[in-house]
Amino acid sequence: MSTVVCGVTLSRQIGEPFIYDITARGFNPRSVVTGPTDVYVRVAAGCKQGSHVTITPADAFRVIKTARAADHLRVALLLEAVRAVPSTLVAYQQGRVVGVLRLDIPKDEVCSATDSCAAAVTGSTPIPAA
Repeated sequence: MSTVVCGVTLSRQIGEPFIYDITARGFNPRSVVTGPTDVYVRVAAGCKQGSHVTITPADAFRVIKTARAADHLRVALLLEAVRAVPSTLVAYQQGRVVGVLRLDIPKDEVCSATDSCAAAVTGSTPIPAA
């Protein structure tokens, strides 16, 4: 089974990954500790209107895949950690914060340039901070 958001298959693994839906009612910003597998984040509720997204620091994660809304903004992201630093992802719609996710990846779980997980990634880019 794969994870499909707005017509884009996001998952790189067998089975359903856990998706942090930071737009869900009642979602509280929290620290997330994850391994090199992947971090899936939903940053918009539907496929019509997406969100502007920032990650601070900008080079802490690579964007592996992005599902976009009809307005070409992001709806969901598949991220891969590249630096072991506390990071914050913020999603905005029309200048208003719609979700926040704090990420804290242990150093031994980060995908480095010499790791096979980094070698398998092509066309990935950091998200620039606003």
